[in-house]
Amino acid sequence: MRSSSSKASTTASPPPPHRLLLEMRMHKAHLLLESGCQVAQAAWQVGYRHPNNFSAAFTAFFGKSPKTVFGKRRRD
Repeated sequence: MRSSSSKASTTASPPPPHRLLLEMRMHKAHLLLESGCQVAQAAWQVGYRHPNNFSAAFTAFFGKSPKTVFGKRRRD
């Protein structure tokens, strides 16, 4: 007897569009910050009007504040 779950339920479904957009924005922001872009500039370039909202989203996504990433690539 087969279980009621189908093969489709065992494969991972793609993330929803809003999650993909968030991932793209956060990874671009991370690169901008590493290359020396200031937090407010990075926030604006990835579509945030308010740097505080960006900082909160960045911290929730990466588990560290944007200030800790700022200029890392430049110093290395």
